[in-house]
Amino acid sequence: MRNEPAELTDTIAARENIAADQIVLGENLNVFGLYLSARGGPGGEFIYSEPGYTALVDAVAPAGGVVVGVPLNGRLENDLPAIARKVNERTRAVYLVNPHNPSGTVSEAASFVDFVHELSRRTLVIVDEAYLEFTADFEKRTVASLVRNGTKLRCSGHFPRFMGLRALRSAIRSRHANSLHR
Repeated sequence: MRNEPAELTDTIAARENIAADQIVLGENLNVFGLYLSARGGPGGEFIYSEPGYTALVDAVAPAGGVVVGVPLNGRLENDLPAIARKVNERTRAVYLVNPHNPSGTVSEAASFVDFVHELSRRTLVIVDEAYLEFTADFEKRTVASLVRNGTKLRCSGHFPRFMGLRALRSAIRSRHANSLHR
C-alpha cells in the first residue's frame, strides 16, 4: 500500500535539498506557537510585524507568551532594523512573513536573507513564505538555503503550485529533526 504522506514528504525534501525528517506536514503555525510558549514558561516574547498574519502569535497567549508587535516601515514592509532592536533575553522567536500579509510587500532578497541569517544567531526565526513562489526570483528570496546550511530557523509556506496543492499548508523545515526540543 502506498504511503502518500511519506511520498509527499520525500518530494518536498528532494526539491528543497533537505532531509525528509526535517519536514512537518500540516497546518502547524498555531500548534508550534503554543508549544514554544509553553516550553519555556510564561513571559517569553514573540516578535512580529503588525499589522500582520497572526496564526503563530495568536497561539502564544494561552501559555503566557507575550506578543511584541513592531509596526511596518513607511513602505509597508517588515521593519527589519526595528525588529532586531526588540530582540532580548526573553525573546523565544521572531515571526516574519515574506511576502508580508496583509500589505503584500516583498523584502529585498539579499538583505532579507542576510537579516534572517544574522538574527538567527540570537534567537529562533520563523519565516512564513506563503505565496513567495509567485515572485519571479523565488530561489533568490527563499530562506530555505539557510536551513540547509544549519541556521536556527523554521520556514513554512504553502505547498508549491507545481504539486497542484496550492490550498494546503506546507512543511516547517528545521535545521535538526530534534531541534524543537532544544
